Amino acid sequence: MSGERHRRRQEASGAGCVGIARRTYSFLWLSGYARIDLRLDPAGELYVLEANPNQQIAKSEDFADSAERAGLSCEALLQRILGLSLRRHLLSSLPIAPSRCPVGSASDQPCSV
Repeated sequence: MSGERHRRRQEASGAGCVGIARRTYSFLWLSGYARIDLRLDPAGELYVLEANPNQQIAKSEDFADSAERAGLSCEALLQRILGLSLRRHLLSSLPIAPSRCPVGSASDQPCSV
């Protein structure tokens, strides 16, 4: 394998894949969990094949399999998905406190803008 191809393969593995998956997720305005399928060609080019925001999460499916290979059991994966979803839901349902006037102003009432 040439030095350039080897370097490109190294960049594509690990952090390179994570970065591309995160940018794809953000670009497509996904929320919650999703699976981003990537492929590396023989020349070391990384391609996004698809983004799947509603994939199977059963133990025998790709998503859980990938998590397992990354060191996250199926049970831990499900707990993480549920925990993040609950946190997002709870944070989005909190009332937003009105902004206060700057320190030192005569009023403790919300500022009018």
